[in-house]
Amino acid sequence: MAVRRGLVAAVIAAQFCVPLVALLASAPPTRLGFQMYSGLGGLDITVEDERGEELEYDPADVLAVPPRIEIDWTRRLPEALCEATGAARVTVTRDRESSRTLEC
Repeated sequence: MAVRRGLVAAVIAAQFCVPLVALLASAPPTRLGFQMYSGLGGLDITVEDERGEELEYDPADVLAVPPRIEIDWTRRLPEALCEATGAARVTVTRDRESSRTLEC
């Protein structure tokens, strides 16, 4: 019985320690690497009216799922937000890599 308990405890400890060591002791996340999307940053969406004031909108009106960061949302999202919200200007920024502002 003691051997089984020790084996179970060792397996549980390994399941915790191996990813922890891989995360802390390795290089920052890379494409197709361990936790490849954890270092990508975020998505910033600004929807403005004619006076430059930010408009409140429901992301569920244009997105079926929460925005996944690996997708380039600057291509089609501004047009969809212009149509759904009636905004005058939409800016979509993807982690300082790409940004697009659309005058509706």
